[in-house]
Amino acid sequence: MRVEFGPFLADSDRGELFKRGTRLRLRAQPFQVLIALLEKPGEIVTREELRRRLWGERTFAEFDVGLNSAVSRLREVLGESSHKPRLVETIPKRGYRFIGPVSSPKPSGKHGPGCQRENSEAHQAYLKGHHLIKRHTPSNAERALEYFREAIRLDPNDVLSYHGAALYYLLAALMGELRPFDALTKAEDLITRGREIDENSAMLQNTLAILRMDQWRWEESEVAFRRAIELEPENPHVRMMYSHLCCFRGRHDEAVRQGKMGVSLDPLDPATNFHLVKSCYYARRFEQAVDSGRTAIELTRDFPYTRWYVAWSLVQLGDKEGAWNAAVEARALGGRQPLNEGHFGYVAATCGYLAEAREVVRELEERGRGEYSPGLPIA
Repeated sequence: MRVEFGPFLADSDRGELFKRGTRLRLRAQPFQVLIALLEKPGEIVTREELRRRLWGERTFAEFDVGLNSAVSRLREVLGESSHKPRLVETIPKRGYRFIGPVSSPKPSGKHGPGCQRENSEAHQAYLKGHHLIKRHTPSNAERALEYFREAIRLDPNDVLSYHGAALYYLLAALMGELRPFDALTKAEDLITRGREIDENSAMLQNTLAILRMDQWRWEESEVAFRRAIELEPENPHVRMMYSHLCCFRGRHDEAVRQGKMGVSLDPLDPATNFHLVKSCYYARRFEQAVDSGRTAIELTRDFPYTRWYVAWSLVQLGDKEGAWNAAVEARALGGRQPLNEGHFGYVAATCGYLAEAREVVRELEERGRGEYSPGLPIA
């Protein structure tokens, strides 16, 4: 669907909003709110309808905060306020209504039907990959890479797919699925190819910053993160990953602040909540890490990594039983990949389950004799 309203054009297939031909930066959730309103111009779209569109059947206490944030960002991009609406009207206690005139543009030039279909297929492939890679498990990450490759094949100029494919290799190195040198080399190549298309992509800058962080090139990572923030100051994924660098560099108060900003920008994203938990743990704010962790677990119960940081925080708080239970759940969810096993062995040892910890070390050493296995989980 392509809809014009005033100087704006919204293309739902490509997930893009333009103003007088210039693409505007609008994240997925505010854009979906806009499309929902444009599908029913002049009609009320209830908050419940928007909740289902954005988050499916999941229910969270933070739903109102997330929706209000999405609508606020949409209005900011459209250049209007809730007090004097020209396009998006608030219907108190019910929802929202699009009140501006709309029209369907005639296809022409590069926005013709053929190009639109190809971009739509590429964008759908990217979105599938993006959804899968956020699960942070080897099987999902490998499926995500297949979608990113398909998106690049369909649209070689889709910079987000280069970002996604590069992110796969960074995760594969972290999880111990690939040798770091090989994985980081492939990530660097994909980032370079993407930046040749658009050097001002905030997500590519973000991925470059993560790569430099993994290479321990701290200053270069800092520069890349700051550039990404300059390009998209309200990008929650940039904020959450920058918090990670701040942890590494010992700036823990700044790390927590950046983590909180990520959550405030996208309060229902499990990844932003997870990185806040991580920042609180490294800042030794263990009670806050546990509280934030419970929120993150509620959002995505099959995401193992939050449970590890909750378990480690509970160890520090003296709750070894709670830590052990969290670790057992995380291990069951994450599978027996090396990083998870290393995490489990650490919790087992600190909670007094020495036989289990020794068994983890034995299995990791045995695996390393027959195939690549990183040394960090054993350490």
